[in-house]
Amino acid sequence: MAVASAFIRIRFAAFHQVDVETTYTISSAAGSGKRVGELLISNFPLPG
Repeated sequence: MAVASAFIRIRFAAFHQVDVETTYTISSAAGSGKRVGELLISNFPLPG
């Protein structure tokens, strides 16, 4: 689960929010991507 600051979550509380995980692999050796959490914020419903 993404760890967004409370400020961001409160500031954008009127919008749809979804925690997601993704893997960043740019500039890393094959197979050694970094798994990180992100918070998607949208003005329309998001799947998930």
